[in-house]
Amino acid sequence: LRWGTSISAGIWEAWRAPDGQFIYLSPSVERITGHPPEAFHRDPELIDRLVHPDDRPHWIQHCQESRHSLCTGEGFEFRILCRDGKERWIFHTCSPILRAGELLGRRFSHQDITDRKTLETQLRQSQKLEALGLLAGGVAHDFNNLLAVMLGHADLLGEKGATDPGITRPLQQITNAIDRASHLTRR
Repeated sequence: LRWGTSISAGIWEAWRAPDGQFIYLSPSVERITGHPPEAFHRDPELIDRLVHPDDRPHWIQHCQESRHSLCTGEGFEFRILCRDGKERWIFHTCSPILRAGELLGRRFSHQDITDRKTLETQLRQSQKLEALGLLAGGVAHDFNNLLAVMLGHADLLGEKGATDPGITRPLQQITNAIDRASHLTRR
């Protein structure tokens, strides 16, 4: 069997025998996880422990279902906790390795998609802020319309009671409050 080395430092390849032992791990496993290939050869369950606790049940189920299967499952995403404590997102795909109909193990491809996930999160946050800005702008516009109606009515009342100081003083306070509220919504 011939095995290619991953060109990208963001992909680590592996070949795992049906008994769970690693036959091959590309050197990029260390750049992604912080653990050298030898650590996985010595301790095949290391990969299971690196999977984020919230994602581990799905990972374990996938491994159990695919260990002796000839099926190629859909890829899925999960998080790992690297040796340095950082969390990284991985996109995992695997397929059986066959020779003359005999299952020799499974080929794994683990692509580091942390940067993509970070950008997706930032995009979602940006979209939320944009939606919030649109909402705030709409509310401010509607509020200004209400203030304009209030100001118009206050002016009408002021014209009718222009000589009565008992009316003009409260109307002036109302007008001042409307002006402050209008200034606030413009800001």
